[in-house]
Amino acid sequence: MCKLNILRKIAKNRLNLAGIDERDADYIIGYELNIPITEIPLSTRDLTKKQYNSIIKKVKLRCKHKPITKIFGKAYFYGLEFCVNNHVLSPRFDTELLVETALNFIKPNDRVLDMCTGSGCVAVSIASQVNAYVEGCDISTKALKVAKKNVKKHKVKVDMYQSNMFNNVQGKFNVIVSNPPYIETDVVKTLDKEVVEHDPMLALDGGNDGLDFYREIASNIKNYLLADGVLLLEIGYNQGEMVTNIFKDIAKDIIVIKDYNNNDRVVVVKGINYGKVD
Repeated sequence: MCKLNILRKIAKNRLNLAGIDERDADYIIGYELNIPITEIPLSTRDLTKKQYNSIIKKVKLRCKHKPITKIFGKAYFYGLEFCVNNHVLSPRFDTELLVETALNFIKPNDRVLDMCTGSGCVAVSIASQVNAYVEGCDISTKALKVAKKNVKKHKVKVDMYQSNMFNNVQGKFNVIVSNPPYIETDVVKTLDKEVVEHDPMLALDGGNDGLDFYREIASNIKNYLLADGVLLLEIGYNQGEMVTNIFKDIAKDIIVIKDYNNNDRVVVVKGINYGKVD
């Protein structure tokens, strides 16, 4: 048997030696014991041998740069818990802005598409908040297994299916949202070890300039968005002007929304010009 405060010191020391933020010790302990991290620093509770061994095992994995979300197979997004693994990106706080913005435009019974759905966090979060017909698609069948698991977990109605961008998408939508890959190919190669080894490259690489998927969406959007529909895209921190330029010839109204760190984060596209449909 071991006291929690003693285990906490051991965990912090091991993380420090591995060059990992020692604060992760509290997150690991909190996840494992299902207690608020604010309670951990002053706790002297006794741990069972099983609890001790399990926490130490996870600290060792974190020392090898495995993300906490992938260690536990879960992540929190928009107030919900999502299953994650190495086939999907772990939901990020920044992406909550995409959901929050989209909900301002979605009305009951609207048809909504989440392109490049990954874990399904965006589609599921939207479906949990509004009575709409939500669909999610992704090129990765392995990612879709995770997305479908999250749909079942939260008991929402979301139709998940495999599609390489718009290839298998049918009909038109009131709202289309997407958090596509947007990192430049050369930059992807330089990302942190925990990203390179534990996140799918398919969900990160946006081509030479990071904009390939936005061009693909712009080329096809007229065929899948209703005349009064809205397109919402998550973008990289400095891509607002570049993505705006991609859509400026086909849309009347383009707005770039900044996140809480004052970085470009969401592009809202309205007023698509339907003078010519490809």
